[in-house]
Amino acid sequence: MLKHALTLLVLVHAFWMNPASASPYRNYSLSGTEYFSLFNYKDVSSHSRIRSFESELISHADHIVTYLAEHPDYEKLRSRSETPIQNLGLILVYTSMFMLNNNNAVLEGVFDAHSFDQLGERYAKAQQYLDLAVKLVPEDDRIHSWAIANQLRKQKVETGKVSEDILDGVIALTQKNPIFHLFNALTMSSDYDFGKDREDILLKFTEKMDSKESPCWPPIFRKGEAKQCKTTKKTPFAFQGVSTYMGDEFLKTAAKLSTTDPEKSKFYAKKALSDYKRLDFFLFKRKTNRWEQKEKLDDRIARTEKMIETGYFDQNYFKSRQYLDIYTCTSCHQGGIAPTKLFVNLK
Repeated sequence: MLKHALTLLVLVHAFWMNPASASPYRNYSLSGTEYFSLFNYKDVSSHSRIRSFESELISHADHIVTYLAEHPDYEKLRSRSETPIQNLGLILVYTSMFMLNNNNAVLEGVFDAHSFDQLGERYAKAQQYLDLAVKLVPEDDRIHSWAIANQLRKQKVETGKVSEDILDGVIALTQKNPIFHLFNALTMSSDYDFGKDREDILLKFTEKMDSKESPCWPPIFRKGEAKQCKTTKKTPFAFQGVSTYMGDEFLKTAAKLSTTDPEKSKFYAKKALSDYKRLDFFLFKRKTNRWEQKEKLDDRIARTEKMIETGYFDQNYFKSRQYLDIYTCTSCHQGGIAPTKLFVNLK
């Protein structure tokens, strides 16, 4: 009897000292559709739900991390009703990206920095999730891009600089698969100078992806490899976001050349204007008019037209919120739908 009592005491003590032990975990409360709607941190009315949703996501992710550490053969032994390993990996990605998006809100002053943990710790926690996601779903090439983006942001926040290895890694991924990685790279280079050689590579791939040589050509009725470039229910405004990002790359190039090579500067300004204005083409106009970034797009068009006319462009624009605010998750994910992606069942 005494032996059994001591055993029970040890078990109770172990539970309280290690509350994160891998007990069965089922949670069906979070939907991907709400997830995407909460990317818009400019909506003050959603701030409370953004915080609580992030807490629930982190709870999801922490249970997954702990459970898989204690069940290394999970995928081999799991029952059919348990969540597939690929979905667990994507939940870790979803959590890290939500944290990254909220970190941006703190950096922009939209959220009070004291309402979250230290940014460095948040980036580190997100990296833990992403590193595990890479191991769980190594065939998903996108995760490598998200992981290196998180490392870049972490270094930039903590030191103001980004290591050569990280910058080279971004470029290597872009060269490997520009269909996805180029646009992640353009997001990261929107507010950080990659250096002339790397910037030249990004420009080269942007020109390719903007041409008939692009693997995404044509922009409609896509077949084969080009089908990877189609918008999805999770990224309803990807075409608007991608077109603007490419236009921005050309506009930055035009601005850099404005004093040294006016003719070439005008060439790139016209390429930028073409990318911006194609979103008003009759096939895309109705959707573009519903895009929450439309005002910033119109501002870009006006500024580019003025540059073509005068040959002058204010470089400070590229440091302004009017320019940078388009580089957010909502640019592509506005109205995104994914009703079942965040369900977890671990027995």
